[in-house]
Formats: sequence, C-alpha cells, structure tokens
Amino acid sequence: MTTRTFRCGPQPSRTPLET
Repeated sequence: MTTRTFRCGPQPSRTPLET
C-alpha cells in the first residue's frame, strides 16, 4: 500500500493512503 502510493505519487504527503 505504502510502496504503491510513493511510486504513483511524487509527494507522499499529498497522498498518504488515499490511492
């Protein structure tokens, strides 16, 4: 979950666990 968010979004702060 976390790895996918970081990869999809350049800014993890914007999308913590939304995607």
